[in-house]
Amino acid sequence: MEDSVYNPAMTPKFVYDIKPYSGRMADDLADDLVTDDKDLYHEHNDWEVQVTVTYTETSASVTGVVSPMSVKVDGAHVSLDIADKYAKIVLTGASSAGSLRVDGLHRHMIQLESLNLTSDRGPAINDQNKKRVFLHLEGDSRLTDSPVYAPAANPEEDRKGCFFSEGHVIVSGSGSLSVKGRQRHGFATDGFLTIRPGATLVVTDAAKNAIHVKGGASAGYGVRMIGGYVYANTSAPAGKALKSDMRIMVYGGQLDLNCSGDPAMDLEDNTLSSAACMKADGDIDINAGKITLTATGDGGKGINSDGSLTLRGGVTTIALSGEHLSGDTDTSTSKGVKTNGNINGLGGVMNISAIGGGSIGVDCVGAAALNGSIIYSFGSSYGLRIAGALTLNDGTLLAGGEKNDVADVAGKMRFVGFDGIAVSHDTTTGVYSVEDGKLCGTFFWPFDISSASLRFSSSDLSAEGDYEIR
Repeated sequence: MEDSVYNPAMTPKFVYDIKPYSGRMADDLADDLVTDDKDLYHEHNDWEVQVTVTYTETSASVTGVVSPMSVKVDGAHVSLDIADKYAKIVLTGASSAGSLRVDGLHRHMIQLESLNLTSDRGPAINDQNKKRVFLHLEGDSRLTDSPVYAPAANPEEDRKGCFFSEGHVIVSGSGSLSVKGRQRHGFATDGFLTIRPGATLVVTDAAKNAIHVKGGASAGYGVRMIGGYVYANTSAPAGKALKSDMRIMVYGGQLDLNCSGDPAMDLEDNTLSSAACMKADGDIDINAGKITLTATGDGGKGINSDGSLTLRGGVTTIALSGEHLSGDTDTSTSKGVKTNGNINGLGGVMNISAIGGGSIGVDCVGAAALNGSIIYSFGSSYGLRIAGALTLNDGTLLAGGEKNDVADVAGKMRFVGFDGIAVSHDTTTGVYSVEDGKLCGTFFWPFDISSASLRFSSSDLSAEGDYEIR
């Protein structure tokens, strides 16, 4: 996956329908190489006390609480204050009317052991301890929150989702957690989120964002995926499958992120806010792994970065079927990749197809540089639109659509292609060397375009060579 080489005779395969969670589990537990970093690995923390909460349908039993810790139990609703203890909290059993609320002063561990918990009052797990929590998964666990939250004792208390943490969250283990957010977000944290290899996190649907992360100011990021498997889906208007207020970094594992909502009006600035599979208010760095992004709503985005996008490895596939949408005061356009910063292609593969009317494959407000990546982009309106300079040094770039818009191109490679030629549905266009007839690149057209534009650039192209399109 990391060593993919461009094959000019192949075209990417895209699936435009959102698939429900299949039961897939992370298969990279062997890559979870535990070091002595106690901020990342719960294995190197000394837990003073273990508290076990066992749920039944109408009640919960709690063992292991010691002074000065305290616990309150109301039916199957548990409120636990770990005070100044470094505690490991084990949750097991099942209830359709239960929850856990955690307070305390220190980092702690929550271990889910085949837990099935639905709340009828608010979040299923509400962690108000502002220190980091190690969320360890054993067996298959499920969480569902209440569609309406009862008032909190403290009216200023954040309760942003079915699973909510005020502190950083590190997810580990060989099990899975499946979450459904019926009131707001599915899985949310006001700290950063780290996923270790072997762990499986699933959000089947959410009333807003499937996964919502505020980030850690001192850490400098919101999401760090070291490995594991994440499936996230939201059908909410303007909903994001994975939303981070800071940088997103992918170092391995697999992400399947889906959104199907149409845009919604942002009442603060009276503009349309669109749905997105992966949205970061900062940069997005993809270093390895397999990422599949599917958006079906009008105006939807695959990757939406307020900063820059850097590709170093992995395989990313983006399929969009929504159309351009106009509102009373704003418009929203489906875009495979939208960045307000630069695009740095240092390696890896990114395949993009945006087939809805008026859609754009890649839209970059900054500059772009290709130094080893393989990028294939189709957009029914623009295959490629870059406001700044495009520098081509190494790798492969294919961009097709009604138009391509790149103002300034420099570097060791060059574009060949055509403008204004009609193409037919299910047609593959080839770029051939005139000198020896060698096939240099192919591009697949998903539907009829009366006036198409294709741009192809590769390190195999010669500055002095002649090429033809057929």
